[in-house]
Amino acid sequence: MSFKDYLIVSDIDGTLLNAPNPIPLRNLQALREFTNHGGRFALATGRSVDSAGQYVCQLPVNAPCILFNGAGIYDYTKQRLLVAQYLPDHFREYVRVILERFPSIGAQLHDPETMYIVSDPYYVKKYLVVENIEFVQMELEALSQKFLKLVLVMDPEMVEDVDKFVHMQHWEDVSFCRSGPYYVEMLPLGTNKGTALRQLAQLLNHPISQVVAIGDFYNDLQMLQAAGISATVAEAPEDIKQLCNVVTGSFENGALADLITYLKQRG
Repeated sequence: MSFKDYLIVSDIDGTLLNAPNPIPLRNLQALREFTNHGGRFALATGRSVDSAGQYVCQLPVNAPCILFNGAGIYDYTKQRLLVAQYLPDHFREYVRVILERFPSIGAQLHDPETMYIVSDPYYVKKYLVVENIEFVQMELEALSQKFLKLVLVMDPEMVEDVDKFVHMQHWEDVSFCRSGPYYVEMLPLGTNKGTALRQLAQLLNHPISQVVAIGDFYNDLQMLQAAGISATVAEAPEDIKQLCNVVTGSFENGALADLITYLKQRG
């Protein structure tokens, strides 16, 4: 069977794999079959270039990938950022307001090359160790370059309060999303995986109706809504499942393999 009409775009954590566990063998085998028969495959993640790159080198990725939860599109073949959306310069004042209200939470900033911690490092080290990437600890005031996103890191029971607080500020040039049980992210206004998915389809001249997106959490929501075919995993929240065309088995057992089986049956 030919898959030449399809572009699959997959989230990493909680969809493709359960870090630090390896990619399920079923996924690797199915994705090789998919790309060998003409399909295109890319990742869409909140991770950075280096963090996602750990998996790109193991996978038959043959299209640019969506990184930083939509703030960047990166071509691993050309090793070049094709699209980048940056936070406004005065986002630093927003960070100060947040950390003044919640001084114990972690705060990490991403530019295209480096992750910086601009807070107490406890929570960042506690919850981001699975990404296996290096970071630089610096004062916020010492950083003058442009950044793609801010990640606030905390214990799960704090997420609701932090999310409510940042949305109550009504800052009009940034947006916020929950990207996991420990994270609230600040992104440039209008930036999300859905916007980036449309940009990627345009770059590749690929009809959005033939784009297949799979993800498991609320930062995947706009991507799932934008795709021609949407899929999620058994562990996803119920409201995410309800908007998807396909619900696979557990991500730990090979959700991508289940999705490719569905595409085979669909014809």
